[in-house]
Amino acid sequence: MDRNFFIISDKVPGCFCSKCGKRVMQDSYNYKLHGEKCGFAKNDNFHPVRMDSYGYRLHKDENSLVFSICKPELIPIRGFRDKFSGGGWSVVFQAVFASDTKEIEVTCRKTDIPLDTWLALIRAEKVVKIHRESDRSIIHGVFPAVIDIHSLQMFVHIYRTKGYTYRKILPKKTADKILGLLQEQSLSKRVIAETGICRRFGNDFVNDRYRIEDYRMPDVRRKYRYPVEISLYYLKDEEHTCILKVLEETPLGVRGFLFSRDYVYTQEPAELYEIFQTDVWYREEDRKKLMIFADRYPEFQIRPFMEENRNGNILILLLSGNYHVLVEQAVKAGLLNVVANMGRLPVFEKDPLVYKNLKEAFGLPVSFLRKLDEDMMEPQVLEVLRRLRKHNPAFVDFDYFTEEMIRFYLDSNLYSEEGECRITGISELGSREILKILRYLREKQNLNYSFYRDYLDMCGQMHMYTDGLTPDDVYDAHNLIMGLFRDKKDEMMQKQFIRKLQMKEYQRLATDQEDADKHFFEKDEYVIILPKDSRDLVLESQQMHNCVRTYINAVCKGSTRIVFLRKKDEPEKSFGTIEVSRRNELIQAKAFANRHLDRKAQEFVRKWMKYKKLSIRTCDLAETG
Repeated sequence: MDRNFFIISDKVPGCFCSKCGKRVMQDSYNYKLHGEKCGFAKNDNFHPVRMDSYGYRLHKDENSLVFSICKPELIPIRGFRDKFSGGGWSVVFQAVFASDTKEIEVTCRKTDIPLDTWLALIRAEKVVKIHRESDRSIIHGVFPAVIDIHSLQMFVHIYRTKGYTYRKILPKKTADKILGLLQEQSLSKRVIAETGICRRFGNDFVNDRYRIEDYRMPDVRRKYRYPVEISLYYLKDEEHTCILKVLEETPLGVRGFLFSRDYVYTQEPAELYEIFQTDVWYREEDRKKLMIFADRYPEFQIRPFMEENRNGNILILLLSGNYHVLVEQAVKAGLLNVVANMGRLPVFEKDPLVYKNLKEAFGLPVSFLRKLDEDMMEPQVLEVLRRLRKHNPAFVDFDYFTEEMIRFYLDSNLYSEEGECRITGISELGSREILKILRYLREKQNLNYSFYRDYLDMCGQMHMYTDGLTPDDVYDAHNLIMGLFRDKKDEMMQKQFIRKLQMKEYQRLATDQEDADKHFFEKDEYVIILPKDSRDLVLESQQMHNCVRTYINAVCKGSTRIVFLRKKDEPEKSFGTIEVSRRNELIQAKAFANRHLDRKAQEFVRKWMKYKKLSIRTCDLAETG
C-alpha cells in the first residue's frame, strides 16, 4: 500500500494533500497537523514532494517482484483548475524480477534513465520511497532466501549474478508448520534442560561454562553463547532431499530457518549482522545431524568448519551464499572473523560492484586477515595495520596479534611523523627498538598494558628508560619512573616553557624587544611584555585574580601564548592579561578579576593587534569595536 504524502504543484501555487486534495500551508507544523487529521499512518511521508521529483515502489505480483519509478500527480476535480480530489503516482519506468530466472524484464520505459542509475539515485536518497512496507520484507515475500539486504543495488547485483535460485521444496504453509509458532517456543526450557545449564536472558547471569569475555577495540563488551536446536527432515517423494531446521534462541525470542540445496526459508527477514555476530552452541546429537547434512550437501562447507570449530555459528555458512560477494568470499576463505563484524565494516555497505575481492576491499591480503581475532576487525584497526604494512612491513610481520599489540599500534602512530601519538618518544626510537617492544607485547603474559604505556610515555618525556624498553616487572618499573618523573616534572616544564618563549612567534608579540617596535609605540603609555618563565604566570594569576596559572601546560605544548599588558611607568605591576592562539588570534584581553580593560587600554590593544597582524576572536574589546 502506498504512503500518503503532500505534493507541491508547479502549475497551481500551493501544496496539496494526496489523500483529500486540500491545500496545506507549507511548513512542518501544518504538514503534521493536517496529516493527523486526514488519517495519515505513522510511516507515511509528512514531507512534501515536488511535481518534478521521483519515487520508487516495490510490490509483489504472483511470483515476481515489480520495481516501479513514478512521478507525483494531482487528480483535478472536474470543472476546476485549482481544486483536486487527491494525488497519486504515474509510472515512468518499471522492471520485473521473476523468481525463476536471472533476466530482468523492463515493462515500461518513459524515461531514458536506465535501471542502474535509478538504483544509484535511490541509494543516494534522491528518490523517495512510495510503499509503506520495508524493502526487505517485500523482497523476502517473493524471494524467501533474502534474509537481509543493505540496498536495492545489492539485491539487483545478486539477482543478476546468482538469480536467488529458489526451489519450492515445501509450500509456505508446510514450512511454517515445521517451524511452528516461534514466539511461543523456548529453547531455554527444552534444550538447556537436557544439559542441566542455568540459563536466563537480559541482565541475568549465564553459566560460566558458556560465557566468554570479548575485548573489542577500544571498548569492552561481554558476549554470550546462545542455544541452537537442529532437526533433519526427509521428503517422502524425494528421499535424496534433506531439509535442515535450525532454531536459534536470542534475547528477543526464537528464530527459525529451513535449509536445503537451493532452498532457504524463514518466516520473517532479519539483520545479517545480528545473526552473524551471535555466538552459538549445540548438543552432540545436533552435531551428528549437521555432519549428515554436510555429507549430503558438501557445497555448504560444513564439515571442515565443524572439524575446526566444535561450537560455532553455523548460520554464517548456511546463509552467506546469497548475499554480498565479500561475505561469500570471506566464508570460503575461512574468514568468519570478518563476516561476524560485517555490521561494523563500511566496505559491506557499499555497492557490491565497487570491490572485486577481499584484498581490494580491505587493502590487506587474506593471509593477513586470518591473523586477526574477531575483536580486531574494527575500521580504525584495519586502517592502522594497512598503513603500517605499507610503511614498514616488519612491524606487522607476526603469526598472530595480541590485544596489547593492537593497542600499541593505535597509540604510537608508527607510520607517520604527523598526527597524534599518545606515547612520548616513540618517534625517536629506531625500527629495532620498535620490534623489540612488539615482541615483548606479543610474548608477555598477563601484561597490564596501561601501566606499560604510561611507563614508556614518562620515560620518553624524561629521555631515559630506567628499566629498559622491556622491563621484567612492569609495576616496579612504572612506580620507579613515576617517582623520578614527579621530581623532574617541574624542571622539565620550566625548560619547555622557556623554550617556547624563545621562539620567534612568541618573541614578536612583545613591544620592547625590537627597535622598530619601541619607535612605533614610543608615545603610548602601555607596553606588551613577555613572561620570563612559568612562575610569572603564577604571580600574574595572584595579582590579577584570574586563572592564568592553569595555562602553563598549554603554553608548554605551544597551543596558546600568554603576554602581559603593562603601563610604561609601572612595568612590574600587573595591569592586563592577554591570550593569543597559535593561529595569531586574540582570544582574551582581561583586566583585574577578568573584567574588561578600560577604553584607552582597549584602543592600545587594537593598535598593537593591527601592527602585529593579529585577528580577533573575542568580545573583550567591545567598547572600541
